[in-house]
Amino acid sequence: MSTIQPMRLPRALDEAQGLITICDDDIAQARIEALHNYRGAQTDDEAVFWAFVVEMLTPTARPQA
Repeated sequence: MSTIQPMRLPRALDEAQGLITICDDDIAQARIEALHNYRGAQTDDEAVFWAFVVEMLTPTARPQA
């Protein structure tokens, strides 16, 4: 069982921001790219990292007022 390293979250945030920039501010496309990287992960640690990135690029539902 792998443990979450403290530096993983800031690195995942940086990667998410980088993907958004590369995809010309298209968050949906950035999420698709992150999912592609997740599916192609070679190790469990790499898969966990990309799962964090995908989560950061996934919109959250907000309750209606």
